[in-house]
Amino acid sequence: MRNKFVLLAVVALFVCSCKPMKQYPYFQDWKNAQGDTISDGNDLVFKKKDKLKVIVLCEDLELSHQFNLTLMPNSYGGGTNALNGHHYYHVDMDGNIEMPTLGKIHVEGMTREELVNYVQDKLKSEGLIRDPVVIVEFVDMKVTLLGEIKSGNYELTKDKTTVLEVLAAAGDLDALARRPDILLIRQENGVENFYTLNMDSIQVLQKSPAYFVQQNDVIYVQPTRRRTRDTIVNGNNILSISFYTSLASFLMTLFLFFRDKI
Repeated sequence: MRNKFVLLAVVALFVCSCKPMKQYPYFQDWKNAQGDTISDGNDLVFKKKDKLKVIVLCEDLELSHQFNLTLMPNSYGGGTNALNGHHYYHVDMDGNIEMPTLGKIHVEGMTREELVNYVQDKLKSEGLIRDPVVIVEFVDMKVTLLGEIKSGNYELTKDKTTVLEVLAAAGDLDALARRPDILLIRQENGVENFYTLNMDSIQVLQKSPAYFVQQNDVIYVQPTRRRTRDTIVNGNNILSISFYTSLASFLMTLFLFFRDKI
């Protein structure tokens, strides 16, 4: 009889300490998602306070220099830090940049391709350059990662970057991350919006408006209850699992001892 009590106690402790494997794999509905059509996403658009490079090239190098930033500090709203031999523009609070010769251009809401076409058309229509080559690049566009992941900034170098690419670049989620409730915070039209990303369901994830990330997004990976509990009890033994395990073992020992005395 005594051995049965001990066996039941061990089994109970084992069951309580086990975590269902179901909570760890991604995309548990992947079989149902095969053949689903997903959105191609939208290209990134420039926002206030963004940084960008606009490079104008043509056969006449002296002519092209008239349309590119110089080393003059803060001229035309540009930065003074050289990046690969070129300088960058800051998008002001009105959504504009100011280019040499071409003047002020409203770039807020434009994609890179749209800005390339606009500058090329302007150069041609004003008879400034017959066959211009225009290159537009992002500068210092980042997504911030916090929580149960390697925290830091992920630099956006291309359009249509998915949240999966960002998480993979950070080394994946920690084991104690809450996968169904990843929080993405995004500023849109002066308002902070919150989106939930469910890594358990590929069907739900790919339909989220936050599946494709944007510059200045903040991704917060929330901890599981176990992680939160372990954090709270750190240094407070009266709340820890090991405390309750020891207490249960002690009480079981007392019970068996006094039972045999009766």
